[in-house]
Amino acid sequence: MTLDVETYRSFFETRFRGLKAALLLDNNADLVVNVEVLNGLHKGSKADLKASNLVIGSDTDHDIMLVDDEVLGSAIHVRCCRSLFGTLLTVTTDRDDISLNGKSVRPNDQTVTERLPCELTINGISMRFCALNGGQIAKSVAPDQVALVALVAVAVAAFSGQAYLDSQSPSQGIVLNQSPSEQQSAGTTPDITLATASDVSSVAEPVEETERDPAAIIRETVKDAGMANFVEVAPTPSGIILISGQVPPERMSEWRQVRQEIDTKTAENIVIADVTETKSLTDLPPIAAVNLGSDPKVIFANGIVSRVGDRVVDDWAIASISQDSLQLRRHDEAIDVSF
Repeated sequence: MTLDVETYRSFFETRFRGLKAALLLDNNADLVVNVEVLNGLHKGSKADLKASNLVIGSDTDHDIMLVDDEVLGSAIHVRCCRSLFGTLLTVTTDRDDISLNGKSVRPNDQTVTERLPCELTINGISMRFCALNGGQIAKSVAPDQVALVALVAVAVAAFSGQAYLDSQSPSQGIVLNQSPSEQQSAGTTPDITLATASDVSSVAEPVEETERDPAAIIRETVKDAGMANFVEVAPTPSGIILISGQVPPERMSEWRQVRQEIDTKTAENIVIADVTETKSLTDLPPIAAVNLGSDPKVIFANGIVSRVGDRVVDDWAIASISQDSLQLRRHDEAIDVSF
Protein backbone atom coordinates (compact mmCIF):
# COMPACT_ATOMS: atom_id res chain seq x y z
CA MET A 1 0.00 0.00 0.00
CA THR A 2 1.31 3.42 -0.90
CA LEU A 3 0.82 6.26 1.64
CA ASP A 4 0.72 9.78 0.28
CA VAL A 5 2.44 11.62 3.16
CA GLU A 6 1.87 15.09 1.71
CA THR A 7 -1.87 14.51 1.37
CA TYR A 8 -2.27 13.46 5.01
CA ARG A 9 -0.02 16.27 6.22
CA SER A 10 -2.12 18.85 4.36
CA PHE A 11 -5.31 17.33 5.79
CA PHE A 12 -4.14 17.54 9.41
CA GLU A 13 -2.65 21.04 8.98
CA THR A 14 -5.96 22.29 7.60
CA ARG A 15 -7.93 20.75 10.47
CA PHE A 16 -5.57 22.17 13.10
CA ARG A 17 -5.62 25.65 11.58
CA GLY A 18 -9.40 25.59 11.98
CA LEU A 19 -9.02 24.61 15.65
CA LYS A 20 -6.54 27.42 16.26
CA ALA A 21 -8.85 29.96 14.62
CA ALA A 22 -11.71 28.87 16.88
CA LEU A 23 -9.53 29.17 19.97
CA LEU A 24 -8.41 32.64 18.91
CA LEU A 25 -11.74 34.19 17.93
CA ASP A 26 -14.77 32.46 19.45
CA ASN A 27 -14.33 32.99 23.20
CA ASN A 28 -14.27 36.77 23.64
CA ALA A 29 -17.89 37.42 24.65
CA ASP A 30 -17.04 38.01 28.34
CA LEU A 31 -13.62 39.58 27.79
CA VAL A 32 -13.07 42.60 30.07
CA VAL A 33 -10.09 44.91 29.47
CA ASN A 34 -8.82 47.47 31.98
CA VAL A 35 -7.58 50.70 30.37
CA GLU A 36 -5.47 53.29 32.26
CA VAL A 37 -4.24 56.61 30.89
CA LEU A 38 -0.59 57.13 31.93
CA ASN A 39 -0.05 60.81 31.02
CA GLY A 40 -1.73 63.85 29.54
CA LEU A 41 -4.95 65.55 30.66
CA HIS A 42 -6.56 62.22 31.65
CA LYS A 43 -3.57 60.87 33.59
CA GLY A 44 -4.67 58.34 36.21
CA SER A 45 -8.11 57.73 34.67
CA LYS A 46 -9.12 54.06 34.55
CA ALA A 47 -12.04 52.09 33.12
CA ASP A 48 -13.04 48.44 32.72
CA LEU A 49 -14.48 47.94 29.23
CA LYS A 50 -16.36 44.78 28.22
CA ALA A 51 -15.57 44.87 24.53
CA SER A 52 -13.19 43.15 22.13
CA ASN A 53 -13.24 46.01 19.59
CA LEU A 54 -12.59 49.57 20.81
CA VAL A 55 -12.34 52.91 19.01
CA ILE A 56 -10.06 55.57 20.51
CA GLY A 57 -10.24 59.21 19.48
CA SER A 58 -11.36 62.73 20.42
CA ASP A 59 -15.08 62.52 19.54
CA THR A 60 -17.88 61.82 22.02
CA ASP A 61 -19.09 58.80 20.03
CA HIS A 62 -15.74 57.00 20.42
CA ASP A 63 -15.43 54.21 22.99
CA ILE A 64 -12.47 56.00 24.61
CA MET A 65 -12.50 59.80 24.20
CA LEU A 66 -9.32 61.79 24.92
CA VAL A 67 -9.42 65.58 24.70
CA ASP A 68 -5.64 66.08 24.46
CA ASP A 69 -4.51 68.06 21.41
CA GLU A 70 -2.05 65.26 20.61
CA VAL A 71 -4.93 62.84 20.00
CA LEU A 72 -6.77 65.06 17.49
CA GLY A 73 -7.05 63.35 14.12
CA SER A 74 -8.20 59.99 12.83
CA ALA A 75 -9.53 57.38 15.26
CA ILE A 76 -7.50 54.34 16.33
CA HIS A 77 -9.13 50.88 16.22
CA VAL A 78 -8.03 48.36 18.85
CA ARG A 79 -8.96 44.65 18.77
CA CYS A 80 -8.52 42.39 21.82
CA CYS A 81 -8.67 38.61 21.36
CA ARG A 82 -7.99 35.61 23.60
CA SER A 83 -5.58 32.92 22.46
CA LEU A 84 -3.52 30.07 23.88
CA PHE A 85 -0.71 32.62 24.25
CA GLY A 86 -2.81 35.04 26.35
CA THR A 87 -4.95 38.02 25.37
CA LEU A 88 -3.58 39.69 22.23
CA LEU A 89 -4.05 43.32 21.18
CA THR A 90 -3.90 44.49 17.55
CA VAL A 91 -3.96 48.15 16.45
CA THR A 92 -5.28 49.43 13.10
CA THR A 93 -4.95 53.10 12.10
CA ASP A 94 -4.16 55.36 9.18
CA ARG A 95 -1.99 57.60 11.40
CA ASP A 96 1.83 57.52 11.52
CA ASP A 97 2.27 58.57 15.19
CA ILE A 98 1.13 55.33 16.87
CA SER A 99 3.32 52.79 18.69
CA LEU A 100 2.58 49.58 20.61
CA ASN A 101 5.11 48.65 23.31
CA GLY A 102 7.57 50.93 21.55
CA LYS A 103 7.00 49.35 18.12
CA SER A 104 5.83 51.80 15.46
CA VAL A 105 2.50 50.95 13.81
CA ARG A 106 2.49 51.70 10.10
CA PRO A 107 -0.73 53.14 8.63
CA ASN A 108 -3.31 50.43 7.82
CA ASP A 109 -0.96 47.70 9.07
CA GLN A 110 -2.71 44.93 11.08
CA THR A 111 0.40 42.84 11.77
CA VAL A 112 1.58 44.69 14.91
CA THR A 113 0.24 42.55 17.77
CA GLU A 114 1.28 42.43 21.44
CA ARG A 115 0.20 40.33 24.41
CA LEU A 116 -1.56 42.08 27.30
CA PRO A 117 -0.50 43.88 29.42
CA CYS A 118 0.90 46.35 26.91
CA GLU A 119 1.16 50.10 26.29
CA LEU A 120 -0.35 52.00 23.37
CA THR A 121 1.10 55.45 22.63
CA ILE A 122 -0.73 58.05 20.52
CA ASN A 123 1.55 60.96 19.64
CA GLY A 124 3.10 60.87 23.14
CA ILE A 125 -0.11 60.05 25.08
CA SER A 126 0.25 56.54 26.56
CA MET A 127 -2.39 54.06 27.73
CA ARG A 128 -1.95 50.69 29.46
CA PHE A 129 -4.23 47.74 28.56
CA CYS A 130 -4.66 44.76 30.92
CA ALA A 131 -6.97 41.73 30.70
CA LEU A 132 -9.09 41.17 33.83
CA ASN A 133 -10.66 37.74 33.24
CA GLY A 134 -8.71 34.84 31.85
CA GLY A 135 -6.29 36.99 29.94
CA GLN A 136 -3.40 34.54 29.78
CA ILE A 137 -4.24 30.91 29.20
CA ALA A 138 -0.67 29.91 28.51
CA LYS A 139 2.41 32.11 28.23
CA SER A 140 5.02 30.02 26.45
CA VAL A 141 3.33 26.81 25.35
CA ALA A 142 2.66 26.49 21.65
CA PRO A 143 -0.84 25.40 20.49
CA ASP A 144 0.50 22.10 19.10
CA GLN A 145 2.07 21.28 22.48
CA VAL A 146 -1.10 22.15 24.39
CA ALA A 147 -3.24 19.89 22.18
CA LEU A 148 -0.78 16.99 22.55
CA VAL A 149 -0.54 17.36 26.35
CA ALA A 150 -4.34 17.52 26.64
CA LEU A 151 -4.82 14.31 24.65
CA VAL A 152 -2.17 12.45 26.68
CA ALA A 153 -3.70 13.67 29.97
CA VAL A 154 -7.18 12.44 28.97
CA ALA A 155 -5.83 9.02 27.96
CA VAL A 156 -3.80 8.60 31.19
CA ALA A 157 -6.76 9.65 33.37
CA ALA A 158 -9.11 7.20 31.67
CA PHE A 159 -6.64 4.31 31.93
CA SER A 160 -5.78 5.06 35.59
CA GLY A 161 -9.43 5.37 36.61
CA GLN A 162 -10.37 2.04 35.02
CA ALA A 163 -7.38 0.28 36.60
CA TYR A 164 -8.32 1.65 40.03
CA LEU A 165 -11.96 0.44 39.79
CA ASP A 166 -10.89 -2.99 38.57
CA SER A 167 -8.50 -3.37 41.52
CA GLN A 168 -11.21 -2.82 44.16
CA SER A 169 -13.01 -5.79 45.78
CA PRO A 170 -16.84 -5.79 45.96
CA SER A 171 -16.76 -5.16 49.74
CA GLN A 172 -14.73 -1.97 49.20
CA GLY A 173 -16.94 -0.47 46.54
CA ILE A 174 -19.23 2.52 46.88
CA VAL A 175 -22.61 1.49 48.34
CA LEU A 176 -25.40 3.97 47.70
CA ASN A 177 -28.49 1.98 48.76
CA GLN A 178 -27.46 0.83 52.27
CA SER A 179 -28.40 2.57 55.49
CA PRO A 180 -25.58 3.55 57.93
CA SER A 181 -26.50 0.62 60.25
CA GLU A 182 -26.36 -1.88 57.35
CA GLN A 183 -23.00 -0.48 56.31
CA GLN A 184 -21.67 -0.83 59.86
CA SER A 185 -22.90 -4.43 60.19
CA ALA A 186 -21.41 -5.31 56.85
CA GLY A 187 -18.08 -3.87 57.95
CA THR A 188 -17.87 -1.52 55.01
CA THR A 189 -17.18 2.17 54.93
CA PRO A 190 -18.26 4.23 51.91
CA ASP A 191 -15.39 5.88 50.09
CA ILE A 192 -17.53 8.92 49.25
CA THR A 193 -19.94 10.82 51.50
CA LEU A 194 -22.87 12.29 49.54
CA ALA A 195 -24.51 15.50 50.80
CA THR A 196 -28.28 15.33 51.24
CA ALA A 197 -30.70 17.94 49.93
CA SER A 198 -31.13 19.37 53.46
CA ASP A 199 -27.36 19.74 53.80
CA VAL A 200 -27.16 21.66 50.53
CA SER A 201 -30.08 23.92 51.34
CA SER A 202 -28.60 24.79 54.72
CA VAL A 203 -25.59 26.42 53.07
CA ALA A 204 -26.42 30.05 52.37
CA GLU A 205 -25.42 31.18 48.91
CA PRO A 206 -23.44 34.41 48.80
CA VAL A 207 -25.47 37.37 47.62
CA GLU A 208 -23.74 39.41 44.96
CA GLU A 209 -23.73 43.12 45.69
CA THR A 210 -25.17 45.11 42.82
CA GLU A 211 -22.73 47.75 41.60
CA ARG A 212 -24.28 51.23 41.48
CA ASP A 213 -24.36 53.26 38.30
CA PRO A 214 -21.53 55.84 38.51
CA ALA A 215 -23.61 58.40 36.60
CA ALA A 216 -26.39 58.05 39.20
CA ILE A 217 -23.84 58.55 41.98
CA ILE A 218 -22.62 61.78 40.33
CA ARG A 219 -26.18 63.08 39.85
CA GLU A 220 -26.98 62.36 43.48
CA THR A 221 -23.82 64.16 44.63
CA VAL A 222 -24.61 67.19 42.46
CA LYS A 223 -28.22 67.28 43.70
CA ASP A 224 -27.18 67.06 47.37
CA ALA A 225 -24.87 70.04 46.81
CA GLY A 226 -27.74 72.08 45.34
CA MET A 227 -26.12 72.39 41.89
CA ALA A 228 -28.53 70.34 39.79
CA ASN A 229 -29.71 73.54 38.06
CA PHE A 230 -26.18 74.41 36.94
CA VAL A 231 -24.59 71.05 36.04
CA GLU A 232 -25.67 68.28 33.65
CA VAL A 233 -24.39 64.66 33.82
CA ALA A 234 -24.38 62.58 30.62
CA PRO A 235 -22.95 59.01 30.43
CA THR A 236 -21.66 57.71 27.07
CA PRO A 237 -22.02 54.14 25.67
CA SER A 238 -18.29 53.53 26.25
CA GLY A 239 -18.58 54.18 30.00
CA ILE A 240 -17.11 57.70 29.97
CA ILE A 241 -19.18 60.22 31.97
CA LEU A 242 -19.39 63.84 30.78
CA ILE A 243 -20.19 66.71 33.17
CA SER A 244 -20.98 70.11 31.67
CA GLY A 245 -22.55 73.39 32.74
CA GLN A 246 -21.94 76.87 34.11
CA VAL A 247 -21.69 77.75 37.80
CA PRO A 248 -22.11 81.28 39.25
CA PRO A 249 -18.81 82.91 40.30
CA GLU A 250 -19.77 82.94 43.99
CA ARG A 251 -20.26 79.15 43.97
CA MET A 252 -17.14 78.07 42.05
CA SER A 253 -15.26 77.19 45.25
CA GLU A 254 -18.20 75.04 46.29
CA TRP A 255 -18.16 73.31 42.90
CA ARG A 256 -14.45 72.48 43.31
CA GLN A 257 -15.28 70.66 46.55
CA VAL A 258 -18.12 68.80 44.82
CA ARG A 259 -15.74 67.79 42.01
CA GLN A 260 -13.27 66.36 44.53
CA GLU A 261 -16.07 64.35 46.11
CA ILE A 262 -17.09 63.03 42.68
CA ASP A 263 -13.50 61.99 41.92
CA THR A 264 -13.35 60.09 45.22
CA LYS A 265 -16.62 58.23 44.62
CA THR A 266 -15.87 57.37 40.97
CA ALA A 267 -12.12 56.78 41.11
CA GLU A 268 -12.38 53.75 38.81
CA ASN A 269 -14.36 55.58 36.10
CA ILE A 270 -13.33 58.09 33.44
CA VAL A 271 -15.08 61.39 34.22
CA ILE A 272 -14.61 64.46 32.02
CA ALA A 273 -15.84 67.76 33.46
CA ASP A 274 -16.39 70.88 31.34
CA VAL A 275 -17.87 73.22 33.94
CA THR A 276 -17.07 76.92 33.59
CA GLU A 277 -17.83 80.05 35.53
CA THR A 278 -20.98 81.93 34.51
CA LYS A 279 -20.16 85.19 32.77
CA SER A 280 -21.51 88.37 34.32
CA LEU A 281 -22.03 91.89 32.98
CA THR A 282 -21.39 94.48 35.65
CA ASP A 283 -21.61 97.47 33.28
CA LEU A 284 -24.95 96.57 31.67
CA PRO A 285 -27.46 99.38 32.34
CA PRO A 286 -30.81 98.45 33.96
CA ILE A 287 -33.56 97.54 31.49
CA ALA A 288 -36.49 99.95 31.60
CA ALA A 289 -38.79 98.48 28.91
CA VAL A 290 -39.01 95.90 26.10
CA ASN A 291 -40.92 96.27 22.82
CA LEU A 292 -41.84 92.95 21.13
CA GLY A 293 -43.57 94.32 18.04
CA SER A 294 -42.46 93.94 14.46
CA ASP A 295 -39.23 95.71 15.42
CA PRO A 296 -38.18 94.25 18.81
CA LYS A 297 -36.10 96.63 20.90
CA VAL A 298 -34.81 97.10 24.45
CA ILE A 299 -34.97 100.45 26.23
CA PHE A 300 -32.37 100.89 28.95
CA ALA A 301 -32.72 103.14 31.99
CA ASN A 302 -30.15 105.57 30.56
CA GLY A 303 -32.44 106.18 27.55
CA ILE A 304 -30.48 104.13 25.01
CA VAL A 305 -32.63 102.03 22.63
CA SER A 306 -30.98 98.85 21.25
CA ARG A 307 -32.17 96.30 18.71
CA VAL A 308 -31.03 92.78 17.70
CA GLY A 309 -27.43 92.99 16.49
CA ASP A 310 -26.59 96.19 18.42
CA ARG A 311 -23.62 96.13 20.79
CA VAL A 312 -24.47 97.14 24.34
CA VAL A 313 -21.31 96.74 26.46
CA ASP A 314 -17.81 95.17 26.15
CA ASP A 315 -18.44 93.85 22.59
CA TRP A 316 -21.56 92.01 23.78
CA ALA A 317 -24.30 92.24 21.13
CA ILE A 318 -28.02 91.48 21.40
CA ALA A 319 -28.74 88.08 19.82
CA SER A 320 -32.47 87.77 20.61
CA ILE A 321 -35.23 89.50 22.57
CA SER A 322 -38.10 87.60 24.20
CA GLN A 323 -40.87 88.40 26.64
CA ASP A 324 -38.87 87.56 29.78
CA SER A 325 -35.21 87.42 28.72
CA LEU A 326 -32.52 88.96 26.59
CA GLN A 327 -29.67 86.92 25.05
CA LEU A 328 -26.29 88.55 24.48
CA ARG A 329 -23.43 87.02 22.46
CA ARG A 330 -19.73 87.72 22.13
CA HIS A 331 -17.90 85.43 19.68
CA ASP A 332 -18.76 81.89 20.88
CA GLU A 333 -19.97 82.99 24.34
CA ALA A 334 -23.59 83.60 25.30
CA ILE A 335 -25.38 85.16 28.31
CA ASP A 336 -29.09 85.07 29.09
CA VAL A 337 -30.37 88.14 30.98
CA SER A 338 -33.75 87.54 32.65
CA PHE A 339 -36.14 90.43 33.36
